[in-house]
Amino acid sequence: MRENLKFTKEKLSEFSSDTTGNVAIFFAATVATLLIGIGAAVDYSGMVSKRAKLQDIADSAALAAVTSGYQTEKELESFVSEFVAGAGYPDSQLATELTSENTVIVTAKEKYALFIAGTFGNRDQSIRATAEAPLGGEVRANLALVLDTTGSMSGNRMETLKSASALLLEELEKSNGNGEENVNVSLVPFADYVRISESNEGQNWLQLQPAQEFSWRVLDEENSVNCRQIGEGENIYTECDQTAYKEKTNFLEWEGCMGSRASGFHTTPEFDTRRLQGFVAHADCNGQYNALEPLTSDLDAINTSIQSFETRGKTYIPSGLIWGWRTLDESPPFEHDANAGLAQAQKIMLVMTDGSNTAHLSGTKPDFEGIYHWSDSRNPEIARTNADALTSELCSSIKQDGIRIITVAFEIEDTGTKNLLDNCASSSTDYYDASNSDQLKAAFKNIGESLNVVRLIR
Repeated sequence: MRENLKFTKEKLSEFSSDTTGNVAIFFAATVATLLIGIGAAVDYSGMVSKRAKLQDIADSAALAAVTSGYQTEKELESFVSEFVAGAGYPDSQLATELTSENTVIVTAKEKYALFIAGTFGNRDQSIRATAEAPLGGEVRANLALVLDTTGSMSGNRMETLKSASALLLEELEKSNGNGEENVNVSLVPFADYVRISESNEGQNWLQLQPAQEFSWRVLDEENSVNCRQIGEGENIYTECDQTAYKEKTNFLEWEGCMGSRASGFHTTPEFDTRRLQGFVAHADCNGQYNALEPLTSDLDAINTSIQSFETRGKTYIPSGLIWGWRTLDESPPFEHDANAGLAQAQKIMLVMTDGSNTAHLSGTKPDFEGIYHWSDSRNPEIARTNADALTSELCSSIKQDGIRIITVAFEIEDTGTKNLLDNCASSSTDYYDASNSDQLKAAFKNIGESLNVVRLIR
């Protein structure tokens, strides 16, 4: 008995002095605590981000609904569902209510998959956002007019665009009476490039190709043999049996023409840390291209600029989209005070074009860090396919940023381009197919009348 008791005391002494197991247990507990803390932080951050995005889409949907022209709850509910799906949030659970006070309430809910709590049985958390706006009332909108001014718009088409734009601005001006600034409009005339004001030279967000003497080869038709025009529309080019060239030299300075940023920055609107690229040579753009106008409540000035439009260049819709987006974004290059008549205003982009993409993102030069938008006359389908894909990508990103897109196809016969514009629009009611001048004028007037954009109540 005493021997057994001695054995037991000795073993207990050994066990009590052995701390290796304690360290392992302590380490495991510490790691588990850290993992739970990290997981909880990830969950919290993810839910905050998800709710912010959900709130943006609820706000935009409520504002779009009260300007849609629909009056019944069923119509409004259908419109909101289509609008949210078009913005890239098809999985959101929606509820649309029209109250007795004629206010529209949009509630959006989504499930967020939890990172850490899922291990304890709580696999997801419901995220909810609500927005409310009165049906009708004072206009409050930031509208970007992204208008095609390419060579194919010459003649009657351009004159029609000028008349239609005047009708649109006349409707919007009704909301800026008595010195109020409820509607702000930016103007983005586009072709293969967008041209901004030369007064921006010296801005920290702008990088320019140096002014210098450039030499380049041009076709010498007089000394070439049997030259003729090949192709049609914007894809036309000259072909000769025997081709001769001559050299042309000029000193060139920046006249406001902008290329695209490299390394994927061509799909983001803000300046951030990558400067925007202004070029001097190697493209047709020059000081004769129509210039962009940032957001302003001076609608007469916008109309004056439109009435002075000239047509030139090829079609590259992504150029218009990205610069239209920039004029609506609060960050540089067109930084504006969100509290100066712009707060709680719906962001809208109106895109009008009369044709398919004929230029695409291609071409670099050693003295320019950006990318040119060159056409490929001999392989036009390659240019179109590339530009169409980028157009679709930008439309999706712009809608996800809470911007309502209205598209207008003007005298377009190509089904593919019509589908591209239809899919770009925020909803089916935001797509207009104007097959003649009268329909374009009617579309622009209808858009102006329908933009009874109101403030958010909550």
